[in-house]
Amino acid sequence: MPRVPIIFELANKSHLRELEEANNLMNYAICRARWIKPIERRRVGQTHAFTILTVISTECANILIRDSLNICGTRVRPTKQKTEPVQCMKCRFWGHFAGDCPAREDTCGTCGGNHHTSTCQNRVKLWCITCESANHASWDRNCPKFNRRCYMMDERNPENSMPYFPTEQEWSQMVRPSRIDMDEQFPGKYAVNSLPLYGARQSEKGPRKPRGRSNAPPPWNQAWDNRQPAGRPDDKTAPDTHERPNWLEKIADQLIREVTNDEQAAPGARRPN
Repeated sequence: MPRVPIIFELANKSHLRELEEANNLMNYAICRARWIKPIERRRVGQTHAFTILTVISTECANILIRDSLNICGTRVRPTKQKTEPVQCMKCRFWGHFAGDCPAREDTCGTCGGNHHTSTCQNRVKLWCITCESANHASWDRNCPKFNRRCYMMDERNPENSMPYFPTEQEWSQMVRPSRIDMDEQFPGKYAVNSLPLYGARQSEKGPRKPRGRSNAPPPWNQAWDNRQPAGRPDDKTAPDTHERPNWLEKIADQLIREVTNDEQAAPGARRPN
């Protein structure tokens, strides 16, 4: 079971009975429970851990897998324990148990030294015995050799692809679909970076056009200079609708008087050509 709160005491029988009562299970349906990872290997501040739960029957196990469990206020979804490759806890090689191991000395699953894994004093150093690699430890479930052996084990045991323990009930005999590779599930030709950018702004050659509204009216001075004579509109242009403001007339007259030094100029006079 994943993500079980570590405040739950697995060795305490009264806690197991309370767990049965809280989840409406029959009395003594849970036989025993244990942590998968040793307590001394937990990281600082860890609050949840994986647990192996042993129940009284396969029917009870299927019900727990289907309906999940509530442990200390946390919803836990158990999964069926699959048949996995056997790794020796003494020499860290595959295919036999520690009781049948021919090695004379223990091999650490963390650093690879000649001592037991629980007594390792150099947990920063990692070494995998089977891969002969310093990228991970021998107990790492992401080990390439372990994943390869798990794939071979799944090929030999079809029940590993079934989420429930098979019984006479039909819903317990369903098969989990095989995992699809990422390359087949998400082909590279459909990747985001490979798709054409429809509607994207294409680069244009030549001078760049000014930004803004293209149909905006020109400034008043440009409109005044480009306007057509009143009453004679051009065939290709619209009649002039811009009017010269009164305050502009006054400023123009004042400038004319200052330039020509003619203070007797009548209002409305224009600069001579």
